[in-house]
Amino acid sequence: MPETTGCGNIDTFDIIQVIGNLITDNVTDIRTNRTNNRWVFPVFPDDKSNYPEIIVELLGVNYEDISAGRLLSTETEISTGDYLEYYTRYGMADLTITVLSEKKTSYSVVRNGTTLYLNNQPLNLYLCNAITDALKWKRDDLIEYFIDFRIIKKTPVFEDDPNTWASEIKCEVEYQDVWVKRYNVTGELVASYSLAVGITE
Repeated sequence: MPETTGCGNIDTFDIIQVIGNLITDNVTDIRTNRTNNRWVFPVFPDDKSNYPEIIVELLGVNYEDISAGRLLSTETEISTGDYLEYYTRYGMADLTITVLSEKKTSYSVVRNGTTLYLNNQPLNLYLCNAITDALKWKRDDLIEYFIDFRIIKKTPVFEDDPNTWASEIKCEVEYQDVWVKRYNVTGELVASYSLAVGITE
């Protein structure tokens, strides 16, 4: 996944990036002859010749203020004299991870020491289960970034178009949005920036 930096309120793309990186790092890409070495995307790719592909899509975020004026805390840096105001709110993000695979194309995979030759719905189901397993096994890694991460639902494999099978993993991510306003010693605002998705008190 591409690297991003947020400015001001947390860039919600960071949520997609964290989950996309976890999938990329923990689920083996079964295709060895990709024209594009990426297979996990933040948006549906235009090139449909590179299946199977995974799309991590942010459907929406609901925010809840947890303090008056969203103020979390303040501090003065001893080294610079800068005054920092920390602001916060909770976010609940709804995500869908879509698994796309071609019909008929076969791949060999090894599961529990057994080589399987999969195509059609079983191939898509295998990938969906591998991703779900990785998200469950590595949940503690996600909790380093987020307050909570939940898998809500897995859909059965369905026909996406005449050439493609699809399945979806619905997830919820709860996180704390923390950002900083930095003022210099004269009281002038010199920076406003996001910290990290997983900052907790």
